[in-house]
Amino acid sequence: MSLLEVREVTIRFRDATQGAGSALRTAVDRVSLTLDRGTSLGLVGESGSGKTTLGKALLRLLPIDGGEILFEGQSLAGLRGGDLKRFRRRAQMIFQDPMGALDPRQTVGSALDEVLAVHRLIPRERRPARIAELLGQVGLESRQATRYPHEFSGGQRQRVGIARALALEPELLIADEPVSALDVSVQAQILNLLADLQAQLGFACLFIAHDLAVVRYLCPRVAVMCRGQIVESGTTETVFSSPQHPYTAQLLAAVPDVQAALEEGRARRG
Repeated sequence: MSLLEVREVTIRFRDATQGAGSALRTAVDRVSLTLDRGTSLGLVGESGSGKTTLGKALLRLLPIDGGEILFEGQSLAGLRGGDLKRFRRRAQMIFQDPMGALDPRQTVGSALDEVLAVHRLIPRERRPARIAELLGQVGLESRQATRYPHEFSGGQRQRVGIARALALEPELLIADEPVSALDVSVQAQILNLLADLQAQLGFACLFIAHDLAVVRYLCPRVAVMCRGQIVESGTTETVFSSPQHPYTAQLLAAVPDVQAALEEGRARRG
């Protein structure tokens, strides 16, 4: 059984700028995909392709208009109250904008402590040690727990976002363009960190991105999304070596320089 299964999911929006009588726009159109435990799937497409909308729906942050989303064979549609809270403990999201995802009035230690307190995973007296452990896992120091988000670089803030997502020891991570706002060299550091953490912790990851270089490095399988539909999917190497859809070929032609930095980081780690 797959950890996550998406069956013919459709999501529609009404254009708020056009008023209540405006036509519905289909953002996600009968999308199906599966993700097995401990593996990674890349979801690739340009801005506006529907990939982020789908990612949010997978965590019940947005409603769907058709189809079904299953987690360990159970439909998410019927989850309420405590059941929904327990699901969200097992499935977390890393957001594109780390600054926007963090409360500027909270220290990063407080942000991590809040997650642990809400879900009551460990006693209060053990939470400081867990916070220090989480910061260490993402390459930060325990003393940095007293700092505020504006005191960190963009890459460091994304490390905090990753630590917060990992605080509940989830089985599924939805990583929504987590490196798109970072410089190429910093992108490589964050991607190498995610690869190391997945190997260590064993979570499954749906990695949403707009370029294929990032996905090739992290994900053995890829699904290419265009105008709300999956237009091509398969193993990453097959899609890279022999794209079947013109849109995929277009994305491949725009592969950025991050690939070289990623490979350099992989070589250094042995």
